Amino acid sequence: MAHRFKRPKSIPARSATNSTELPVVGYPDFAQQVSERFPKHCACWGPLYETANHIVQRSEAGHRLAVLLSAEAAFNAFNAIILLALNGLGPDAMVVCRSLLETAMGTAYLAADEARLPNYIEYGRLVQHRIAKRWEAGQRVDLINATKAGHDSAMNRFPKKNLSWHQLQNHQLAAETGYKDVYDDYYPLWSSIAHGDFLATTSRLSPEGRFQPPPAWEFIDDALELGAEITARMFYQVTRLLKLGYESTVDRVIVILDELEPKRAQARRYLISTNTSST
Repeated sequence: MAHRFKRPKSIPARSATNSTELPVVGYPDFAQQVSERFPKHCACWGPLYETANHIVQRSEAGHRLAVLLSAEAAFNAFNAIILLALNGLGPDAMVVCRSLLETAMGTAYLAADEARLPNYIEYGRLVQHRIAKRWEAGQRVDLINATKAGHDSAMNRFPKKNLSWHQLQNHQLAAETGYKDVYDDYYPLWSSIAHGDFLATTSRLSPEGRFQPPPAWEFIDDALELGAEITARMFYQVTRLLKLGYESTVDRVIVILDELEPKRAQARRYLISTNTSST
């Protein structure tokens, strides 16, 4: 049975010019400073929220529904990046950038070919069973039994056990979907912070070498720009591949990003002018 959207409410708009609309938890004064220091970064939010609102309110099924749900999941990560950055948690925002990139790449890869949907679904069943077997030390027999059939039917689809539903290494997926420049430049850094190694510690030190609690300015600029960069690329790919008609809205963000990070302009324009991830 096809599932349909049942979410009539829109996503609240975010504005860099109205502090009451900033999604802040603990440090409103710092959040206001972020919006004043990085107005162009914050100017990306409006068109991205506008696009997300269009997507949320669509009624779709099958492959198109799966793609849009995946795009929504990525957009949630983008929201988390904004929230963390506005509260001075730059290293943590950078970790979520990694999650955003992986979800965006998967979304673009799925959007490019409807024939990829069965693998996308079957891999989910595989993971559900693995989780059920480990939940409460395997005592959830009801969950184990409920997910076993899906797991068994999916086993042969995925010979590379350590890879996701697309069976590609992350660097391969990045090249396939048009994110190679971002992946090459930042994925090692994000992973280092995420894994809790040396950079996870040093990225939180003050110039005097002491641990610096939030709010702090380290990585705020990068996290906000990269969050908008990845989200804009993904939305552009989804709207073009599914023929949704939102290109002009996303292009308003692309123009801002061309000013913020000119070195990525060529990669953005290539992404816009070609059907990446279609092979």
